[in-house]
Amino acid sequence: MPLDVFRLYQILGNPTPHYVLAKAVRPDFPNWNQIAEDAAIDEVERRLNTVVEQKVGPLAARNAEIIATWEGGLPAGDCFYETASDINVPIWFALDAVHPGYFVFGMHPNEATFWQSIEELSRDGEICPITDYIRPAKNVEVRFVQL
Repeated sequence: MPLDVFRLYQILGNPTPHYVLAKAVRPDFPNWNQIAEDAAIDEVERRLNTVVEQKVGPLAARNAEIIATWEGGLPAGDCFYETASDINVPIWFALDAVHPGYFVFGMHPNEATFWQSIEELSRDGEICPITDYIRPAKNVEVRFVQL
C-alpha cells in the first residue's frame, strides 16, 4: 500500500533557522520483491527532492539539511491530509533517540497536547514507545510542501 513519508529539513545559511516539511507518497510494492521495494524507495527520495527543489528553489534545496523522517506517519493537522502546499504551519516535533533520523510531529496548541497525542499513537502501536522520543519537544514554524 502507498505510504506517506514526511521529511523535516533545515535550510542552512539563514541568520535564523528556516524549516521545510516535505511530504511525498512512497509507491506500493509487493513485500516479496526486493527490486520493487528498492525502486519504491528511490521513487520517494526522488519525489522528496523534487518537491523541495520546486517549492523552495534550487539554491535553498542544495542548502537543505535533513533533520529527520517519519514514514507512514499520522500527524495531527488536517493540512497534512489535504492538497495544501506552500503554507506556513506551526508544529511541535520530537526526535527519536533510539532510531536516529526519525521523528514525530503534529500541530498542537502546546507541548502538553503534543505529548498526549504521541502517547496515544504509541499506545495504539502506530509509533515507537513514547520513551524513545527526546523531551522537551521543539515548537517551530515550517513551510509545508508537497506535489
